[in-house]
Order: sequence, then structure tokens, then C-alpha cells
Amino acid sequence: MCPTPNRDREPDIGRLVKEVAKVAKDLVGIAVAVPMTIASTMFKSVAARPNWTRFRVSELEDKVVVEVELPGARKESVKVYARRGLLYVKAERDPSIPGEPRSYRVRIEIPEDADTDSAKARYFQGLLVIEIPRALPGREIPVE
Repeated sequence: MCPTPNRDREPDIGRLVKEVAKVAKDLVGIAVAVPMTIASTMFKSVAARPNWTRFRVSELEDKVVVEVELPGARKESVKVYARRGLLYVKAERDPSIPGEPRSYRVRIEIPEDADTDSAKARYFQGLLVIEIPRALPGREIPVE
């Protein structure tokens, strides 16, 4: 799974990561995942790390669509995991393609009503698209 900050040891890092991602989204209109290596070093040299993994979460009426940019990643290396309202995406870049990053790791918050058991993902030309249907609304259970 993707590395995450130790909340007990560094209680404010998670909050700071969310704030930076929100500001980035407000500025450029697209959500940005801040690499945990930056977060764990208290955002040192943030300006020198232009290779953040960009993603977008679109909440539609009947589904959630997550788009993750993974330029140069090999399709067979792309892995998606879902756990407790989060998606974890991992991928390795094709070693024959020069440049950074060599691998991608991103953690994405998704709505609570996203039915990850029914999710479908496809990857084509550097773009991973994950479609997650929304869970059916709860229903009343008659009491006998």
C-alpha cells in the first residue's frame, strides 16, 4: 500500500497535505496528490518537486469518476486498492522512458457512498480512469 504519514508521530502532516492539495486544486482546477516524501520532510523543497501525480475526482449523480495521470507507466504495473473511503494507486514507469518519477504512489479520498466492490478501472496512454458506482440508498427494514 501507499506510504502514509504516522499520525501519532506527525499529527499535523496529514492536515497540511490536505490543505496544500486544496489550495492547488483551487489555483489550477485539478486535484494534486502531494508525495508523502515531501510531507514527511515538512515540505522542504516543494518548489523543486514538480512531479506530483495529478488526479481529478468527479462526483456524478450515479457514480464517482477518478482520473489519474500516470505518464510512462506500464499498464501491467498499475495497481488500484480500495480501503475505508480511500483509493491507493501504485504504478511503475517504463524504465526505457527517461525522466522522473520512476514510480507513482497516490492516495485519493473518495465519497463514503462509493461502492468500491463494483468499481471498474481502465488504463490507456498514461491515463487511469476508475469508475465507481454510488451505493444504493439505505432502505427501511420492517420490524416484526
